[in-house]
This record gives sequence, C-alpha cells and structure tokens, in this order.
Amino acid sequence: MSDNRDWQKDKETIKYLQSWRLDPGGTEDSAAFYTIENDVYTDTKADGMLLEDARTLNDAFLALEHYHKQYAVEKAQADYWREATRQGNIELEAAEAREQKLKEAIKKSLTLYHYDGFSDEEAVEAIRDELEAVMASLYPVMDKEAEA
Repeated sequence: MSDNRDWQKDKETIKYLQSWRLDPGGTEDSAAFYTIENDVYTDTKADGMLLEDARTLNDAFLALEHYHKQYAVEKAQADYWREATRQGNIELEAAEAREQKLKEAIKKSLTLYHYDGFSDEEAVEAIRDELEAVMASLYPVMDKEAEA
C-alpha cells in the first residue's frame, strides 16, 4: 500500500466530519446527517439516505477518525525508533573505531617488545607509554578521573 495520502487534508476532512451527526429521521427507512457548531444545528447533509446506508457511512466516519489517530501514534513510534537506531549506529561506529585504535596500539606494542634494539625495561616503558597515550585519547574522562 502506498503512503501517498495527504494526511493533513485527511485530518481536515476528519475534523469537518466530526461536526456531522446522524439523524435517523422521522420515517422508518430514511436518515440524514446534520452539522452542528457550538451545539447549534447548522445544516442538513445527505438528506433522505437509507437508514442502513447512513449508519454504515457514520461507522466509516468513526473508523476513519480512529485509523487516522492510530496512524499518527504509529508514525510517532516509528520516528522515535528510527532516531534511536540512527543514534545507536553512530555509537556503534565510534566503538568500532575505538576498538580498531586499540588493536593497532596492541600490535604496535607487541612489535616494540620484540624489537631487538630495546632492552626489556625500555620495551616495557615504550609499550606502557604507547598504551597510556591511546587510552588517554580514547577515554579522556577516565584519564582525568585517575588524576583526581
């Protein structure tokens, strides 16, 4: 089903139809709709309709109003979840970037440890410095909390 409806126009139509009231009429099989504004009768609409048709039309008015409200609720929920998903994706991408940066730092640290030009103490110090720098860049809040 296509979503090409003009929902604002539908809303205006529903508002207009909310002023219609079913008048079963004076005869057995006849009915009409009339409009009210501020509890005052204003105009007769669809006079002389078969009562069964008028009731069906009245039910259709009520269903239209109900489904339009339901659409608005579901659209708001869909919009909420769309935004939540977008935010989640942004956070996921940031976490993946942090993970990649940590992997690279670990690989670099392992390379430093196995480099022949360093003593064990120098390699450990270089690894520590590298990991501390990466951690500080990834988690600056944690680094500031450690200093406090």
